[in-house]
Amino acid sequence: SSSSSSSSSSEKNNSKSKKRRCSKLTGKVVILRPGGVTLEMLKEVVETVEIDPGLLSSAKGTKGEVVNEAKLKPKSPGMLYAHYAPDAPFVLVDGSTEFLQKVVQKAQKEGKRVGVLATGDRKVEADCVEVCAASADDLAGFSRGLYAALRAFDETDVEVIYAPVMDGSGIGAALMNRMLKAAGQRVVREGDTQQPETAPR
Repeated sequence: SSSSSSSSSSEKNNSKSKKRRCSKLTGKVVILRPGGVTLEMLKEVVETVEIDPGLLSSAKGTKGEVVNEAKLKPKSPGMLYAHYAPDAPFVLVDGSTEFLQKVVQKAQKEGKRVGVLATGDRKVEADCVEVCAASADDLAGFSRGLYAALRAFDETDVEVIYAPVMDGSGIGAALMNRMLKAAGQRVVREGDTQQPETAPR
């Protein structure tokens, strides 16, 4: 009886330790708009995952597959418009913190009042700074604070707003999608010989 009980207990333990492996779903999934369920998550459970070509960015210097420079029309509605854009022109800056500071100073020398959307680990001086997250690594936190920060700028007198390009992998793809739309695809890149106007009128 004792031996039988011990054997039964052992079988239960072995059963618990053997986790069932689920096979991937067959077929194809196409991402029409990046969101909280990331490309990497989908690839773990679906055999083939593709991104709508209209979302793929040709932006230089960004990490991962971020979104659209309007070369192709995305299939998902509303993807070509600057939804949630603040009142002041919003421009992304792809480069170092030092480069971001130089962009801010250039706009100020042109007589503009400048706002910066920042993280706590990137100290930038401007007329108005909204901190979205403690660290640039906190993409989820930055995403949660993005629209509140953009709306906060609408209550100020800033004439242009700058924000750093974020890591575009994982949940960062959804974040960069929203930021690029809010910016109307305007990106200033460190190292480019021909820079777009840094303080749009």
